[in-house]
Amino acid sequence: MKKRSRSPPPLRKQGKIPYKTILLSLLLTISGLIFFSVGLTHWNNGSVTDSGLYWLLASLVFIPGCYHLVIFMQILRGVPGYDYSMLPDFND
Repeated sequence: MKKRSRSPPPLRKQGKIPYKTILLSLLLTISGLIFFSVGLTHWNNGSVTDSGLYWLLASLVFIPGCYHLVIFMQILRGVPGYDYSMLPDFND
């Protein structure tokens, strides 16, 4: 009969952590929030055309940034099916 280990399973899967990808995802998310707030400011001042352009730009940078951050959070939580190979690698 085998003796079972009492140590908990590791929280992270073994593999190379793509630090540049995580940093770029944070940068995209923050810049998307900034563009959204600038668009909201233009909308409050009455310039609907300018606000639409800022909101379009905000959505183009915010959505991919959040997508990669959600994948990273699922990896940290240890959800089965998520691993670092799902994130792009920029030759870290």
